Amino acid sequence: MTENVLADIAAAVLRCPSVAGLHSGDGAGIRSVVGDTIIDGVVRGPDGLLLGVTGRYPCPVTEIAAEVRAAVRGVVPDATVVVSVEDMVVE
Repeated sequence: MTENVLADIAAAVLRCPSVAGLHSGDGAGIRSVVGDTIIDGVVRGPDGLLLGVTGRYPCPVTEIAAEVRAAVRGVVPDATVVVSVEDMVVE
């Protein structure tokens, strides 16, 4: 998966109404480094993609995860996606 695809995934997730931002997790474990670019909140692993996000309260975590999965599948239709809601913000 190229840097452009990871950046496209990040952009798609950030367009989700229930997502306030991408989150790199504790210790920046959910982060991709591709060349000189760091993409927080997106990691490609052997079993698929891990996305770390900050959700918008009061949206339920299950709805945030479903929205993120749908957004990612708009970029990579066959991706296995795990969503980790790392934080919530009240706006």
